Amino acid sequence: MKQRSNNDEDFIPSRREHTESSLRWNPTLPRPLKRTRFSDESVGSIRQPRWSAENNELPTESNIRWTKSSSIPRHHDLENLPLEKQAGVSSSSGKVESDSTTSRSMGQDPVESSTVQKMDLPVKQPLKKQDWMAGQISFFSSEYSKNLHTIYLRLGKLYYSSNTLRTISKKRMIGVPVVMTSIQMGESPLTLLNWIVKTDGNHCPVKELISKFKHLANFITCYHSELLKALGIDVSEFGTLNEALLKWVLNEIFNPSTGFPIIGMITDQKLVQGLGKEESPFRDLDAYLSIYFSRPEAVHDSRKDACVLINYWYRSQQTQIHKQFGGNDKDHFMHLLKKIHMDLSVPTP
Repeated sequence: MKQRSNNDEDFIPSRREHTESSLRWNPTLPRPLKRTRFSDESVGSIRQPRWSAENNELPTESNIRWTKSSSIPRHHDLENLPLEKQAGVSSSSGKVESDSTTSRSMGQDPVESSTVQKMDLPVKQPLKKQDWMAGQISFFSSEYSKNLHTIYLRLGKLYYSSNTLRTISKKRMIGVPVVMTSIQMGESPLTLLNWIVKTDGNHCPVKELISKFKHLANFITCYHSELLKALGIDVSEFGTLNEALLKWVLNEIFNPSTGFPIIGMITDQKLVQGLGKEESPFRDLDAYLSIYFSRPEAVHDSRKDACVLINYWYRSQQTQIHKQFGGNDKDHFMHLLKKIHMDLSVPTP
């Protein structure tokens, strides 16, 4: 088995950090990698990480966090609503109405105080996608979809070509929402099928996985282009750098250096047989990506994850650029990404 890079442990939240409800904006995440053991329990009985809207949003500058009672804005017009509770919102004017008691003068008759003060909402700057951005989002979303359907076709071919296809075992790693299924056709060698599962233990549907990747690619591309602008990198390099970033994300999902994808089939017998001798083959990066795809739709949001993955890629894969533009501040890229997230309104894919 290939040795993992030490860099993988430094910049991605560990499984415990990523799943706990106390997750905070922490760009360095210095906790070392903790491997997890196989769970022999049935898939349906495994307790999955609990996800709430609080886990799924970036904090504001004033450290205000989403709570379970705060619905995550989906429409761009609603993204600009302040997190503090307001007395009301005027849908026609796009302005917030303040509490009427705060707008009264000392001698004003309460009955006549129906007029309320209004103030403008903070407006996020809308981003207009360029042709190269839309093209790359579409291309890599298509590649992701092709990979998923190729796995299904391979599995279907095995199933329908033989009546002796057997499921030998199913194993689930604690902290990583991936089920590893051992299958065998007749006397042929074992094949492992890895697939992401939801919190209820059921496999994530292909359509849902495709939708989540498309949203992730969309936010990565939009935030990345703004980061490159902020760093002063030549515009002619934007497309090349973003293509390399999206290609890296795709490879980490389907073809990681460890040989154990979070979605895919494993036929290398050295890897298959070696599973009984070692602990979980999944890294913290694998856990982070698989948790992203397994997260329930009700609390799903790609913005924070896009920022984390962009920052991780530069710190682990593009170290020269990170050192050149980050200087002595190792968190410089993450600070810029956080500001971009707060200021920018990104159109849906």
